[in-house]
Amino acid sequence: MKVSPLFLAFVALSVSSANAGWFGAEDPSPTNVPEYATWKHAQLVQWLHDNGIEAPASYTDNQLTDLVKSNWDASASWTSDRVEQAQHVFSNLKEASFDAWDESALRNFLVEHGVVAPNGPREHLVLLAKQQYRAYTKAASSLSAQASAGMSTAVYGDSKYQASKSASSLYTHASNTASAAAVQSSEAVTRALQDATDYVYSTWTENQLRSYLEGKGVIKSKQQATRDELLAKMRDAYAATTTPVWKAWSDSYIHQWLVDRGYIKSDFQKQRDSLLEYMQSYYYDINDKVYSTWSDAELKKWLTEHDIIKDAKESAGLKRDKLLRMVQDNYANAQTTTWEAWRDNEMREWLSEHGYLPPATQSEHAKIKRDELIQLMNAKYHDYSCRSAPYLSWPDARLRAYLRDHASPATQSRISHSTSRADLLHDVRLQWPHTPNTRLESVLYAIKDKLSSGAEVAEEKVAAVLEMLTGYHSATRAERAKRDLEWAKEKVEEKAGRAWNEPGKVAKEIKDEL
Repeated sequence: MKVSPLFLAFVALSVSSANAGWFGAEDPSPTNVPEYATWKHAQLVQWLHDNGIEAPASYTDNQLTDLVKSNWDASASWTSDRVEQAQHVFSNLKEASFDAWDESALRNFLVEHGVVAPNGPREHLVLLAKQQYRAYTKAASSLSAQASAGMSTAVYGDSKYQASKSASSLYTHASNTASAAAVQSSEAVTRALQDATDYVYSTWTENQLRSYLEGKGVIKSKQQATRDELLAKMRDAYAATTTPVWKAWSDSYIHQWLVDRGYIKSDFQKQRDSLLEYMQSYYYDINDKVYSTWSDAELKKWLTEHDIIKDAKESAGLKRDKLLRMVQDNYANAQTTTWEAWRDNEMREWLSEHGYLPPATQSEHAKIKRDELIQLMNAKYHDYSCRSAPYLSWPDARLRAYLRDHASPATQSRISHSTSRADLLHDVRLQWPHTPNTRLESVLYAIKDKLSSGAEVAEEKVAAVLEMLTGYHSATRAERAKRDLEWAKEKVEEKAGRAWNEPGKVAKEIKDEL
């Protein structure tokens, strides 16, 4: 068939447009006054608005004119070459990014992108930078659209593919230029697409490539062609006519495109993030406690919730070391620490079996709130080996390690890096070796509780501890004081009686006893 003049005109126009210079047109002569030079205030504002630039209301006519001037030729100057050169800068930016830049950074950016001697206040520089960004994205989108439109009129629509050699050569040049423009859009790929690896058809066999091209009339039946030649023809017959263009890309190229723009993480990044997550869940130091990694705010919150410090004002001047010591001194004695390893139904069951809950139906017992159950357990449960077990302050990672070594396979299968602390504590409690509550153990834990309490003065605490150690549990402090007083009276009377006959000797005895 013949190639129509209309088609040749289109191709010529495409080629000339794709090879335009940096500014796209010759600079106006010095005597050529630009149109905007005679505009009034309203016209300047309207033009800026139409071009996506919102000027501050305080701008004067001269400032508005300067702003129009700096953006007048912006769209015309964005050629395919300039889009490609600016891609590495703009692809990692958002329009809002400029709001955080200082004046120096804004001026350097504008100079690098063709704005001569940018001046004015910072807000003006931000507007100029944003306009450069909009011009880039607009030009890139336009080039991409032109490429897609050009490809839609490709001669491969005719099943015979009878265009002359010169027309075919001209078309190939135009389509290659348009394809290059397509990948220079605001969402342009980092590297050029490779026929052998980056398209969905790159893995097709030669027979599949040949069948497709023959079906589209691109090659004749049994026409000789190498694999590289077939792939080159596929670029025009398949990739260039696919909308949107990324549907022709291979999975690996789509993945890389998304990675390069930060929309997803690379396989290495995802693998490292996964490894770090596992390390966070399974690594621990033998000296670590659950609160070792708490922030200062979390430490203060815990101390406030447990009435160790009264309010934020009291905690304001406390350093981290002091906060950690305060938590360490009080963590084991906190009610929430012990009973976090117990579930509500387990506490109800224990209290019911030991007669601390009134007879009631299961549904009535279920209405008892957890706070009430904890208060009852704290008052009635005296197995101190359970209440002060060291695992209660272990970090989650150590709890997981203990279960991995001691739990049944069924329990291990339920444990993961996302298992809650309450569940970990519960399972460790069930696996923890239970030591009989011997007399010695009870005394030792009773002494520990007595010394840890803040309800009595030091002398009273020591007296109570001595009472435990000496075994005088039935005697009250009042009885002991009474006995001591009677003994003292007897001693005084005895020495008083002897003082009449042996004053010197009695005086010496009293001095020695004192």
